[in-house]
Amino acid sequence: METNAYSKKIRDLRKKKVTVRPIRRKGGWVPESHDSSFMNDGATMGIVVPITHGNVIIDPLYDFVKDDEYDDKKKFAAEVGIDDESKLNVHVKKNYWIGNTVSLDKNGLTLDLSNPIDFVKYLILR
Repeated sequence: METNAYSKKIRDLRKKKVTVRPIRRKGGWVPESHDSSFMNDGATMGIVVPITHGNVIIDPLYDFVKDDEYDDKKKFAAEVGIDDESKLNVHVKKNYWIGNTVSLDKNGLTLDLSNPIDFVKYLILR
């Protein structure tokens, strides 16, 4: 048993690189080639962890394992520098996910999931 290892599912995920691209949709008021047809140069949009109808944050760590062999949340907390694992709980008033925003521009974003910062962005975006 490796005490500092993630479960197989998370280890496999952390080996990937992901590209996030905006979905362009046709608008009727400007030509498709116009800068304003999607997002102007220099503009960004902030994306946060989504919430349910009951105003509860959807847990980004829903597929993390905690059993006799692995504790993915504890490993993740240590990796991102959180001393108290309970701050990852979406039901705690001041949790890690509140105010954590990913900025996207019209070019998208490439994430290397082996990098902890990119992994956090991925968890927010998915």
